[in-house]
Amino acid sequence: GPAGLEPEVSSRSPPPYLVFDDILEPAEHQALVDLALGHLDDFSPSGVHAADAEAAGDLHLDLRRSRSIYDLGEAWEPLRDRFLALLPHARRELDVPWFPLGDVEHHLTAHGEGDHFTRHVDNTTPDTSRRLVSAVYYFNRSPRRFTGGDLRLFDTVERDGVVEPAGTHTDIEPRDN
Repeated sequence: GPAGLEPEVSSRSPPPYLVFDDILEPAEHQALVDLALGHLDDFSPSGVHAADAEAAGDLHLDLRRSRSIYDLGEAWEPLRDRFLALLPHARRELDVPWFPLGDVEHHLTAHGEGDHFTRHVDNTTPDTSRRLVSAVYYFNRSPRRFTGGDLRLFDTVERDGVVEPAGTHTDIEPRDN
């Protein structure tokens, strides 16, 4: 467009993230694999719920398509303990101020051929507005039987005071444990 009419870009920010390896001990990791494989029939379709009240029960599978289970039983405890132990370090490294810890939301999600989760922000809905830190734990049985599955973190850019996705991103490979 004509000079002076383009939005002013004040900053481009790469997404802040940390990667940790070997989060769980081998037996704890195997317990999660066994849980996933032993409860395949308990997984239910996961999508993005409609924001408006009229269609609140509708899942938008064009935005997210996967299968999830929400009761991890005792297999959740070791993972929760590791996340909580890493949280002070993550806060410092990611420059997230101290906050009182509430419930730790968790679920196990499986992605198959063609499944996906489109670009989104993790804390923009009323039920996620207090979310300050998100964690993703990748695991799979060995040997790995899939390709793809990278977690794509989009850079953001500020234009005229509005933060929006930039055209660049960082891909994180789904490494087991």
